[in-house]
Order: sequence, then C-alpha cells, then structure tokens
Amino acid sequence: MKMLSLLLAVPVAAGSACAPRVDLTAERTALRRADSAYSAAAQSKDIDALVAWYTADAVMYPPNEPTVSGIDGVRQYGTNMLNTPGLTVGFTPLDVQVSATGGMGYTINTARVTVTDPKGAPVSEELRDFHVWRKEPDGSWKVAVDIWNSPTPPAPPPAMPTGRR
Repeated sequence: MKMLSLLLAVPVAAGSACAPRVDLTAERTALRRADSAYSAAAQSKDIDALVAWYTADAVMYPPNEPTVSGIDGVRQYGTNMLNTPGLTVGFTPLDVQVSATGGMGYTINTARVTVTDPKGAPVSEELRDFHVWRKEPDGSWKVAVDIWNSPTPPAPPPAMPTGRR
C-alpha cells in the first residue's frame, strides 16, 4: 500500500513542480487595466468596444430585469442601455482580485449613473458593480458575469385605499 501511495505521489509532485508560476501582481494590474478600459468603453457609449470586453457566453444580471445571456443578448441589452436619454456613467474602482491560477478574477466598482427622466430632468443613482472576469486563451481578460444593483431600497408600493365598497 505504501508503494502505491508513493507511486501516485511522485507524478502529482512532479506535475505541481512543473506548473507555471503566476505573477499575481502582474495579473491584478492587467485585470485593473481591462476593467478601466471596459469603463471607458461604457462612458464613451461605444457599443462595439463595450461588447468586445465580454466572453461569448457572458451572462448579465441587471436589477429587476430578466437574465441576459450570450454575446448577442449583451449587445442588445447594451445598445438599449447606451441609448437611454441623458445617460452618463462614471465608475470608481474598489477592488480587484485574481485567482491563484491566474485564470479567473473579479472587480468591484461603484458607479454613478445619470439619465433624463420623462420630464427632462437629470436623475442620478449610485450602483454597485461586480464583474467576474475570465482570462481567455489569447491572454486577454473578458467579463463572464456582470451583475449590478442599487444599495438604495426600492420605493414602497403605493398605499391601498381604505374604506368599504
């Protein structure tokens, strides 16, 4: 039994010793740059540049809306979003992390989004923005999961009328 354990341990140890070492500092820097470029694409309202930052199988979880799946869904959702009257968006990076293997990471940002309401007045909202990034075979970082929400609770529903019928 000891011999079997030893025979199994040798290839595992050898494989681990040969595994490439990941420079996590460099990967975090690369991911932060990708996140900044993503933010710039959103701010410029360039749908092609924005969509280029997503994986083909990306999934979006917009607040209070159905899940958006795949690059075509991302393009459609992004086009509608970028055409919102008066849209401006600004991002503030909070955190970036990369897995020990260097193949996955995440970024957390806050975002200030401003749109024009039906009366023509600007309305702003603070959002929390979370992206799961995947390192692609060509070495680029792409968004695989995009989720955002508001820290502000939704308005309560209107009061029900009281009285008898």
